[in-house]
Amino acid sequence: MNISILYQKIKNILSGIFNWIFPNQFIEAVAKRRLEICEDCGSYDRTGLDCLVKGTGPCCSECGCSMKWKARCLECRCDLGKWEAETMIVEGTPA
Repeated sequence: MNISILYQKIKNILSGIFNWIFPNQFIEAVAKRRLEICEDCGSYDRTGLDCLVKGTGPCCSECGCSMKWKARCLECRCDLGKWEAETMIVEGTPA
């Protein structure tokens, strides 16, 4: 795997972990919507057997990501194209 792709994946998952530890209403709404889509997908691994990091399930058998973290990573998108990255406009910052 290309080192820049690996770096981006690690950065995205760390963002998701941060948002999981320090949740806010917007991110939780995004995660809920994404997880509802994922739970209906054939690649949703409820058992966690396909997780890149064991013990972090449920995960996506397509990419191996833990869904509790990937769903909260606003920069992430579904590898199967079922949902896209989100942007959040914070009050007081330029759009």
